[in-house]
Amino acid sequence: MNGMTLARDIIVSIGAALAAGAAMYGVGQWRAELRGRVKLGLSTRLGKSASRFEAIFRDLRASLGDPWEDRKTAAESIKPLHETYVGLMEAKWEAEIVMSNGIYELIESIAKEYRALRAAIDDHFYQREHPDSVTRTPEDLIEDRERTKLMYGDPDDDKGKALKGLVNQLKEELKRELSPGCRLMRWVRQLLKGEGC
Repeated sequence: MNGMTLARDIIVSIGAALAAGAAMYGVGQWRAELRGRVKLGLSTRLGKSASRFEAIFRDLRASLGDPWEDRKTAAESIKPLHETYVGLMEAKWEAEIVMSNGIYELIESIAKEYRALRAAIDDHFYQREHPDSVTRTPEDLIEDRERTKLMYGDPDDDKGKALKGLVNQLKEELKRELSPGCRLMRWVRQLLKGEGC
């Protein structure tokens, strides 16, 4: 009878170990699926926001009227771009946690374009509202020309092409992030750099 009890205990132990292994495997698969869904949702949101940002930025710079005639008109004109910028910034923090650093850096580069445009608008109105408080030098005239190029531009100028390039690069990085081999490649890169996992 002791032999039967021992055999039963061994079979129950093996069954419990198999069940625990299956449960751990299932939890791992569930985590991978959940992480994949989060990355897919975030990638979709980032791609759409970056494309919307580029389109609004391009249209704002190429507008035929003068969206910069006064602060109120400028504030209304830039509001859709600002809202898209805020959405990108919110997604940037999520991307920093669940995605590679390259995506975070590309979003930051796109955001710099917005901040440069805002600074140009602020400088434009400051000089318009305080014409006597600013001493004009030849360097200031060059800055004025650069600010004008930033505020009024053609989608095919250097600034438009640079932003389009950043958005396209972000979309490609997002696609790579979602590809099945991404995790393995990131692990290999970390191993080669000596960072561990």
